Amino acid sequence: MLSIGALVLFMVAVINANRLIVDSDSQALKGEKYIEAAAMTRSLFGEMRVKYFDHLAPGDSIVTKPSDFTYPPLGPEIFAVPSEVITLPDTGTFRSASSYNDIDDYNNYTRIVNTANASGYRVSVAVSYVRESDYTPSTVQTFLKKITVTVNLPQDTTWEATQDSVTFSTIQAY
Repeated sequence: MLSIGALVLFMVAVINANRLIVDSDSQALKGEKYIEAAAMTRSLFGEMRVKYFDHLAPGDSIVTKPSDFTYPPLGPEIFAVPSEVITLPDTGTFRSASSYNDIDDYNNYTRIVNTANASGYRVSVAVSYVRESDYTPSTVQTFLKKITVTVNLPQDTTWEATQDSVTFSTIQAY
């Protein structure tokens, strides 16, 4: 009888140890997803920073008043060549780098990113003018644009009940 009790106690200990290992592995995988999301965002911010602030202010042009910039809502120019229009979500070789010429073209842009660790990261971008005084959204043009990137992490249905997302923002000045 004593040996049966010891066996049951041993099985409970093994099950609990196994649960700890599985939980630890799932948390490590989730951590890797957050790191990959940050890297994707950093890459997208870098892609956007080399673009013009506004298509109405290309190259060395000098804008002295914000009203000379594109009026909201922001997004790709409506006169874009049909072959340059990006079907969203953008997948595979991302066309935004070659098709977009200014920051606000990325407003409402989405891409699906697959990595060696996980498939199906959904990366979404929002671009808006913000007030210079407090960085809150502005309905008129300003010398500042806020870029917000949200990454929806892929969901592993074997252990995740909900889909996590992470959001990063930066302010770009003219």
